[in-house]
Amino acid sequence: MIPPRILIRRLRFGYPGQPELFHGLDLDVQPGEALGIIGSNGCGKSTLLCLLVGLHDSGGSIHFDDTPLTPPNLAALRRRVGLVFQDSETQLFMPTVLEDVAFGLLNQGLAPAQAEARARDMLRQIGLESLADRPPHQLSGGEQRRAALAGVLVMQPDVLLLDEPSLNLDPRGRRQLIELLDDLPRRLNRPVTRVITSHDLDLVWDLCDRAALLDGGQIVASAPPDQLLRDADLLAAHGLEPPLSLLARPRILPASPPDQEDRQCI
Repeated sequence: MIPPRILIRRLRFGYPGQPELFHGLDLDVQPGEALGIIGSNGCGKSTLLCLLVGLHDSGGSIHFDDTPLTPPNLAALRRRVGLVFQDSETQLFMPTVLEDVAFGLLNQGLAPAQAEARARDMLRQIGLESLADRPPHQLSGGEQRRAALAGVLVMQPDVLLLDEPSLNLDPRGRRQLIELLDDLPRRLNRPVTRVITSHDLDLVWDLCDRAALLDGGQIVASAPPDQLLRDADLLAAHGLEPPLSLLARPRILPASPPDQEDRQCI
């Protein structure tokens, strides 16, 4: 039997001076799975991703395959796990997009020519090769998100963590990002386990194999999106609503202007 790619057991964590955020959280993520973690504001979605790369000390256990996330293993595991923050600008700090994508490779000791070649190849794979020499601050929001993603993917992680990837994207940029993330295993020619936190339940519906609902420091439900995201009562009990694409609400039209006779009475 293949072990989970990520195995979380009895996870406990709280910020100093605040109530405990997680108290005994359990979660499994299978190899190659796209898991969407959903929940209301403040439930700990972003914090959970940070714990998965060891940015905070926590109780309980986190394993990647059979390797525990402990201080002696932290450096090696961070080479296997890539985190894309919800604010892409925090990950883009070099003069050009190419230099940003190559930065991690150079930091690992790769020769400059090899780092540049791999960075250019990654930009080609995600459709940003024409922007390699552009300053990151001149990119659109969607382009910045893809550039930050390229800087993580070029490190060839087994696990990709994405925090609110569609945040502040326009409809076209959002659709392009969903298509890119869905197509990653084919583009990279290898399985990639994806853990995605999002308020965008339509993105979870379109992209994920499974959705996990986080509330009260626990995973309170876990099921395929077609099942979990249709359960309006369950979602409402935890501060959420079904994806807009499932609500099928009638279009709300503006009120008709009053006719001439009505205007005389106003």
